[in-house]
Amino acid sequence: MADNLDIGGGGGFDNGVDILGDVTLESFKARPTSIGPFGASVLSWSVSGPVGFHVKLDFQDVAKSGTRAVQPASTTTYRLSAHAGQASRTLGTVQVAVDRSSCETYDIGNPQSAMTAPLRQGILQSGDLYFRSSPGLSITFSPGRILIKLRLGKEINNFPNPDVDIDASFGLAVHDGSLAPVAEQISVDISVPWYAWLAPGAPIGLAIAIDMSRDSARKKMHDTIQGLVQVLGFYGTPPQGKRLSTVRVDDGNNGAGVVEFTACSEDLLIKFAEVSESVILR
Repeated sequence: MADNLDIGGGGGFDNGVDILGDVTLESFKARPTSIGPFGASVLSWSVSGPVGFHVKLDFQDVAKSGTRAVQPASTTTYRLSAHAGQASRTLGTVQVAVDRSSCETYDIGNPQSAMTAPLRQGILQSGDLYFRSSPGLSITFSPGRILIKLRLGKEINNFPNPDVDIDASFGLAVHDGSLAPVAEQISVDISVPWYAWLAPGAPIGLAIAIDMSRDSARKKMHDTIQGLVQVLGFYGTPPQGKRLSTVRVDDGNNGAGVVEFTACSEDLLIKFAEVSESVILR
């Protein structure tokens, strides 16, 4: 348990500090304090004190007394704090330990290649898109994110071909045992040769066409990301009797990137579901 007072800058702190000085942590517990993969623990707390303060659990506002079920993927420490004005005070912490001794970690040998091949094939088979340069496609990795760059051209009859530049990035997470993209970001830039704007009516018509093309490109890139995640999910299929628990994305592997999975025994699901239910019903 901890009890630290933090005073920010500005005025009105004395009043906040006085209020927090009278705040009392009646209890802050986790039941159980140790769980297995896919298990749950219930946090419970009770705080009392004068009018003028509020309580946060891990920086989220909560009632002064309450409960919350948590399902951490790994050992996690939860923090309860009191706030008044610009002053804050840590009331206590509890830790929920996750026993992952039954889990297995494995990775995709070359995730860059696994994603590049279907993406390149999709562009080549689109009929109207082409790579403006070689390679015109790059997939790189950074901690927590996969980044895709496409430098394309688009065939248009009786009109100068526009350049289509797409920059996209996303992370990976496991939801209910399945791989899913998170924090997706897509940027599309479409440009045409300068002389195309000189045609009668071009400024209005081109502007509308470019905006529509951007929206279409974003939608197609979103669908493409969904498909690429399915490809990674196929390569990351867990061993028999296990279920995906977590995924880690990182750079390295000589530029081929790291996509690392952790899978845990499925038979723990029933066991810890029963434990979680008994805790919640108490």
